[in-house]
Amino acid sequence: MKKCLICESEIKPFMSFGKMPIANGFLPAEQFKDEPFFSLDVAFCESCKMTQLTELVDREKMFHENYAFFSSTSARMGEHFKKFAAFVKDNYLPAKDPFVVEIGSNDGIMLRNFKEAGIKHLGIEPSANVAKVAADKGIDTVCEFFDEAAARRIVEKRGKADAFASLGQDVDLIFHPFKFAKRLPRSAIRVSPRLRLTTIHSAFFGRRGLGRWLALPSLLLRDFTAVFRLLARAQV
Repeated sequence: MKKCLICESEIKPFMSFGKMPIANGFLPAEQFKDEPFFSLDVAFCESCKMTQLTELVDREKMFHENYAFFSSTSARMGEHFKKFAAFVKDNYLPAKDPFVVEIGSNDGIMLRNFKEAGIKHLGIEPSANVAKVAADKGIDTVCEFFDEAAARRIVEKRGKADAFASLGQDVDLIFHPFKFAKRLPRSAIRVSPRLRLTTIHSAFFGRRGLGRWLALPSLLLRDFTAVFRLLARAQV
């Protein structure tokens, strides 16, 4: 029996879309026969009311040196992230020596706004090709997956962050949100986690499941309504 990603209760699939390949693979013809397929089954958790996928793909298969999506190709996303960066700056960052970390920063579409403002920043992006694009723009970026060890290295080398943002494809947060939140060391952040907004692609939250996740001691809910109002205005 599969376990819920949030509350770790047993879940049962209620719908199957069969075997599917990874999206945006764009494989050459000679690799077709080796293309991996995965069960796209959907399950519901009776305990926390979260809908989720039952099979999760290895992170290295999802994020790599040939990752297909570059966020900056979307003008609409650029507008949204510019507004979001201003929201973070105005509401969460101290006046003196602020530091922002983004998990899953892609080609730097959000962090470029902090760079232009002269704000210390760091992008953590596991896909080498898009990480290089960000670095070539002068956006401070490291190419790795984010986990507890990475968080501690950031603290040792760069200090504690004032805001963590995860607006895209962070693997641990996407696939294991409950375990991620329990593992995230408070020592990585100056106060409590000021901000964490994320899109979780393997799950659809109900109010109860989201509440269970946000109730973990390593997370702090701030300005929840304001964040979603901002998203609604941007229509993202």
